[in-house]
Parts: sequence; C-alpha cells; structure tokens
Amino acid sequence: MKTSTVHRCRVSARAAIAATCCLASALASTADADVRINEVLFNPGILGSGHEGFDHEWVELYNAGPADVNLAGTTITAGDGVVAATLPAWNMPADTWLTVHFDVGTDDSDFDDRRGDYYVGAAIDVFDTDEDECAIYSGAPGAGTITDFVSWSGLGAYVPDVAHGFATGAGIWAPGAYIDVTSLPVGYTILRYFDGYDSDTLDDWWVMTWSVYVHSNGYIKENPVQEVPFNRSISDTDTPTFDWVDVPFADDYELQVDNDVDFSSPVINVTVAASDYTPGVGLADDVYFWRVRANVGGQPTVWATEWSVVVLPGLPVPARASRGQVNCQHLWQRKDTQLLCLWDERNDTRPGCPETGNCRWDAAHPNSNPPTNGCQHGRMYCVPTSIAMVNRAYGGDLSIDRCAYNMNAPRRAAPEGDLGHNQGYAPPPGSNQETNGLSWAMNNAAVTVTANPTFAQLTGFVDDQGCFMARIPGHMVVIDNYLSYTSLSTGTVIQILYSEDPWRGPSVRFVYNYIFNFTPTTHASALHRTTRLAHAFTLPSSGVTARMQEASVTTDSDGDGIMDFDEANPRTLESNRMVVDTDRDQVDDKFEILNYTFHDTYHVGHENDALTFPDVDGDGMRAENDCDSDTHAVNGGDGDFDGGEDTDGDGQNPDAGMETCQFDPTDSLISVDVDRTVYLIGDPVFLIDPPTRTYHYLSTYNYELGGDCPPRADGDGLGHTGAFATDIFGTANAPHLVEMCTVPGLRHLTVDVLDDNLVSIPDCIDPQTCWYCIFPPTFLTVTTITDPIDVEVPGSITVFVDTEMGPQPMIPIQFITTPEIEFISGEVNPDAPYMTLVETQPSGQATAQFIAHQPGFYSIQAFIPDTSFGDQGFVNVLPPQECPGDADGDLDVDFDDLNTVLANWAQKVPPGTQGDVDFNGFIDFDDLNTVLGNWGLTCGIPVN
Repeated sequence: MKTSTVHRCRVSARAAIAATCCLASALASTADADVRINEVLFNPGILGSGHEGFDHEWVELYNAGPADVNLAGTTITAGDGVVAATLPAWNMPADTWLTVHFDVGTDDSDFDDRRGDYYVGAAIDVFDTDEDECAIYSGAPGAGTITDFVSWSGLGAYVPDVAHGFATGAGIWAPGAYIDVTSLPVGYTILRYFDGYDSDTLDDWWVMTWSVYVHSNGYIKENPVQEVPFNRSISDTDTPTFDWVDVPFADDYELQVDNDVDFSSPVINVTVAASDYTPGVGLADDVYFWRVRANVGGQPTVWATEWSVVVLPGLPVPARASRGQVNCQHLWQRKDTQLLCLWDERNDTRPGCPETGNCRWDAAHPNSNPPTNGCQHGRMYCVPTSIAMVNRAYGGDLSIDRCAYNMNAPRRAAPEGDLGHNQGYAPPPGSNQETNGLSWAMNNAAVTVTANPTFAQLTGFVDDQGCFMARIPGHMVVIDNYLSYTSLSTGTVIQILYSEDPWRGPSVRFVYNYIFNFTPTTHASALHRTTRLAHAFTLPSSGVTARMQEASVTTDSDGDGIMDFDEANPRTLESNRMVVDTDRDQVDDKFEILNYTFHDTYHVGHENDALTFPDVDGDGMRAENDCDSDTHAVNGGDGDFDGGEDTDGDGQNPDAGMETCQFDPTDSLISVDVDRTVYLIGDPVFLIDPPTRTYHYLSTYNYELGGDCPPRADGDGLGHTGAFATDIFGTANAPHLVEMCTVPGLRHLTVDVLDDNLVSIPDCIDPQTCWYCIFPPTFLTVTTITDPIDVEVPGSITVFVDTEMGPQPMIPIQFITTPEIEFISGEVNPDAPYMTLVETQPSGQATAQFIAHQPGFYSIQAFIPDTSFGDQGFVNVLPPQECPGDADGDLDVDFDDLNTVLANWAQKVPPGTQGDVDFNGFIDFDDLNTVLGNWGLTCGIPVN
C-alpha cells in the first residue's frame, strides 16, 4: 500500500480506533451529530482574484447520516469559541454537502444537486492562517453541544484554544492534536480523506493541493479518494490502473467499474487489500464510471462520487491540416523574461519570486511543467500564457510576461504586481480582463465570448480559426482540435476536445460530452458534475493580425540586469535605461531594488510594505531614482544624504553591518576634510579620514580643486581635478595628497558624490572643505586699544591686531575669549563656541569688536590657526555705575528703558544687555519691576 505524505499522528491499533468511534457516537448524540466538518479553506486568495470559492474563507459540511437533519440553531466557531455563523432552519438531506461562506452571495437551500450554499452576509476573516480551530455545535458553543472539531498549526507547535477545550471535554478530539500546515500555500484546504469519514483523529484528514483541486477537478468538489484515472480523462490502454489515496486503518477496499452511471451491471466489482487495482482482462472501448469505498473496522465507508474514464486504446489522431487559419504552438505557463518579479499579489507580500535558484526574481524560469519545476510564478499564469499562444499562432511574438504586464501594469502606479505573480483574473460576464487582454494581443481585434458552448459551436470555432482561447472553470487553455468517436461496443458517442494546456502540457485530451442512445448529456446532469468548458474566446474569421513584441522587452541597454521594457517613460520605474546607477550614489539600481525587495529576508520584522517601501523617505521617488533614499524619519533618518546603501546586494549596509533603513542621526552628511585649516606656502595639503564614514565602500570619488570658497547653487557646473578611493568601510584612503600650497589665498575641494559634473543641493549635498595658503608672518601682536583699559559693564572693547607683513592676501585669525567677553564682529566657529574667526586687511592688520558682560580682569588671545604665531591683550571690566532700571545706558529711567525691556520680553540675552537690568541673562517681570520701581530716576553723566 502507498503511504500518504501528509503529516499525521497515529493514535493506536485498528480496534482502538473502532472503540473511539463508538465513544464519539455515544457522547455526540445530538440530532445533528452526523453533520460533520468536511473541508476548511482557512487561507484563501485575495478578493477579486476571479477564482470562485477561493477569494474568501469557507467551511464545507457533509451529512453522513441516513436521514435529513434540520440545521436550526447549529453554530460554527473558530478556536476562540465566538459564534461566526448561525445556520438557518434548513433541512439538509443525507449524503449532501453545505458550504458555509464567510462572505456575501446568493443562498442555495434546495440541495437538488446534493449541494447547498449559505452566505453569512458579510466578508469576514474568521480563521487565523498560522494556527486555529474550527468547530460546529448543535446550539450555543460548549462541551455539551459540540459535534465536530478540527485544529491546525503552521508554527511547529500548537496552543489549544477555547473550542479545543470543548472538543476534548466531549471526547471527540485528542488533547493537543493538530494538522501540521507548515508552509502550506495559499488556497490549499484541509479536508477529510473521504466524505464523512470520522474517527475523531488526525488520520481523518489530509491536505488538498490548490493545483490538484483546480486543474484536475474544477471547482465543484469531487470526493478526494480517487487519484487516477483522472475524472473525464482518456485511457490509451484497455487495462488502466485504478488508484486511490490510502485510508488509515482500512481493512480492504471495494472497487466498482461500470459503463452505466448507476452501477447496475459493473464489469469490475472486486474487493482488494491494496489501494490500487489493474484489471487482468482488457475493457472494451467505451465510457466507464468508477468508484471506491473502504472497509474500516468491519464497517464500509460511503462510496466515493463516481469518476469517469474513456477507454480508447486505439484512439486515432485527428487531422488538423485542413482546419482553420492557424496552428497553435504549446507554451508552458512560466515567467519567460528578465522582467523583475517584486510582489506576490495573491498573498499581498514581498517578494514574489525568490532571490536565487531556477525560479529567481530576475530571470526566465524553466520551460517545463509548472508543478514539476516548482516555480510558484507559473501557478496563476494560464491566462497570459494562453493569450501568448494565440498571439503566436497568428504570427506574433509576444512573451508571456509581456501579456501579463499589459493586464497588470495599469492597475498599479509602481512595478509591484506588474507581472501578476500569483494573480488570478476574473472571468466573464463580470469582468473583461481576459477579453481585453486577448484583444490587445491581437491588435485590438474584436473578441466574442461564448458561454457554455455546444460541441457543434466548438468544432465550428476550430474549423474557422484553428485554435482559440477557452476557459475551463479555474483554468485557461487553448483548444485546437476535436474528435467525435462512437464506441464499437455500446454505440455511445464520445465528443473529445484537444487542448494546448499551459499547465498540463501539449495536446491534452478531455471528454467534453457523451451521447447515450442519441441523447446528449446536459451540463446540469450527473455526468457533468464539473462544467468542463465555461467560455470560448474567439476572433473574427478574417483580417486579424497579431501584435509584435517591442524590442525594449528583450533589451538591456545599460547592462544592469534590468529589462528596459519596465523602465521607460512615462512610468520611469526601476532605472534609467541608459544609466546603471540612476541616482548616481555608486550603488547600481538593481542592487537597490534587490535590497528592498528582499529586505525582510535578511532583517525579519523590518518594514517591507509592498507598495510604499521602495520610497523610503516618502518624497515620491523610488530608492533607485532618489539619491536621498535613506532618510526616512521613522527609520532613524535625518534628512541628509548618508550614503552607505546596500552595495553588494545582500540586504545589509556595509557600514557597521547595519541594514540600510537604520541610520545614526549623528552620522548626517558625507563629509570631506583636510588635515589643517591654514597652510604656509610650501606645505602639502592632505585629505584625512573624515569623522563620519559615509561613502560607499570600494568606490572612487572625483573632486574639484579651486580658489576661494564659493557659495554653490544647485546645478552649477563641477569640474574634476583629482580623485580618491574608499576602503571596505567606506572610508577615504588617507592620507591622500591633494596639492602643495604654492599660491596664497583661500582654496576649496568639492567632491562630486553623484559623478554628474553638477553641484547637488540640498538633498545630495556634494561635500566641500576649505583652507588658506599664506606666507609666514613676521610676528603677531595684540593691543587692546580701548582707552582707558578699564571698561564698565556693559562696555565695548576694540582690539587691534598687527602681523607686520605688509601688503598680502587676507590671513585668518582666531580669537579665544570667555563667555563674559563676547565677540560681536565676524563669524562664530560652531566647533568651538568661544573661538571666533576674522580676516586681516591686505596690510596684515585687523580690528575686532567685543562687549563685556561680567566684571573681571580678562585676556583676549589671537593666533593664526595651525601656526606658532600668536599674542594676547588684556582688559579690566568694572562693575556698572549704580543706576538701577537704566536699560539703555543713558543714566536715567524712562520710556526708552521700558520699551527696551518689552521689546525683548521672555528672551535669553547676554547678561546686562537688551533690558536685562538685573544681570541674570533673562528678560522677565524682575526686570520690568526694576524699571517701574525706579521710574524717573536720574543718575548722572552717561559712561559711554
């Protein structure tokens, strides 16, 4: 016997299972105990996917009992025990199914086809896809009303919830048991091995794959016991092997094969121990129906729903040369270009395709059967593939990806979702997606949609066109041939269609219809439990031409590994088609795209939103187009161009191993420094390691040398005088000789970080540093020319500086003071708040202005930076003359003083200035009261 690959827990021997079933029957003796959970879709696709039944959660129930059950008061919950659905008072016949949809829709309560549908009336999420439970009850949820239960987990462990307690308390579930759904793809269901089989253990359950469910059986549920021959298939041998899934603890199996659907005269009626059977005597050519059931503990299960197979070992190959205008070439549904796959639309997650391997995001996938090659991208690609097949039949050369891009790109403002990875398409009549896609591929030819076409219509389409696109429920194929065969043994007419199936392969045959005694079956009959052809998409009989693929689809102009087709205006997506590094940050566009596409692969838990994450700083530009792409404030950005993007495409910033979304706010700008601020003629000028390591690693940066330190405007021209390189840490290789100081004056070095010969301001600031070249001065003297040297607070001080160098360019001079002596002319050096910088006159002389705030004896030091030339002068600051309230220094207290205080209200000021009459450095009520308290006071002659 075969063994199932589904993860299950064996509980005990067969006798123990039989005893468990008896115990369960005794405990669950309510009227609806025979209504069981039969199948659960807890992780559906997305709304609007177009796949009926797979765009919302649902639970299928099955009445395994011998009689009708009234469902009044029956409730359904997830693991939390909160009622998610209360069923109406419908009578559910024996051997019927009811699907409870957690969505809006039209109810079906008559069960005339053995099926019913109940919609709860709103689209709701009931189940946790990672771990949850499903239970049904005969009334309000509780241990005394629970009648069936199942639990699952994909987390490698399971934490029981409320419903689990009810189930174990009622004896219908083993404590802690769960179905392992680890890595279970979207759209897969958990279901019983066959309808109604219930031993209250994990061995009742298996996993129904989405691909098998959709592409073999359609969306109308067949019992999952059978495996091969596929329903409505054609056998090339008269001794086909009948195969079915193992049933846990089965004693044996009963198999019936009959050419009558009621199994009144089976040609095979055997009991076997194995889960497969090959007849020893050949079957005559005809239509056969087959079903199977298991015997467990001496009790038979219900029969599986009948499947059909046509035995035609000598089936002739129909001629096609005289049919239609064109011949159709088969294509496997797959990603077939280098267009980048960035997003899994069905799961609404990034990325779509994986980073490496045969199914990678930036390459064509294997040209083979999708289930075999294992590439998920092909799972929802039947529609664009069928469109591409028709296009090529008429002489076009569109790639599958090009057809998919046409259908998906208009829905998105960015390349996420362009290829429709895992994206279904809504069928007619509610959608024109497929019709419009085919029309576009055929140069806007009119497309006619025929619903539920007859065999006569289909053969007419083939005779007229040669091949055409057709929808099987849940799947799209291309029909290109047909055959009508009459059984020699019974006279049954078998109508067969041939398809180029992008999922199953070329020349796939399937039975469209049977005609018994001149009476064709209808789509509503038992023989058509699956409607095998829902829509045909046909073109005009003449005048049709196919669209040709643009050269840009298969061209990579700049050699960056990105197809140009998705880069052109007006979309301007991944990059500029002529530039490998569009944002000129020394990181190729493809590396940046890879970095955010697979961001959370390397850093689990980081932001990786499918649509907005490429624009990390929220300025409307994708990262690869935006040289300031690393400054999102939420992620610690600082609004400046920090550099350090992901240069090697591994999702990590080479600077300290940090991810590119994590930046140190103090590491603000790319900077450039030289080893001094002032050089004497003849000195070498060296580039040094900047305080921040923010260049890209192992890169080369050009710089411009020039005179002065000019203010720069965005877009100004920028020359290239020299270059320096960076190491693996993004640090400039230092020391790097910039030049020899030969010409006196101010000099600058500006780095062209974007290598575009233009100044970049403000986001992508090209760093600049300046220095002076000077002749060595003879000496430097400082004289305080305040006369007398004594100055009262607040008082002005003038300092005279002389280098005795005669006429020459200006020389930088720094002053060092204390907070009590404030420099009031020139520019304050931000790196040393009490150091100031002035420039001398061409004569080598300069004056500087200071103001005194506190009494004391102070020195004022002056020196030429980076040299040994310096001197100091002295000043004696005296307490102010006593005149309280005198804010303006005119030795009286009047409206001028009051206005001075009010004009600077609540301001911090140098002590004793701007209305600070109490010398505490802050203008407040104390100053106002001092002025008002001494109103009209006259103190004498002003000091200054």
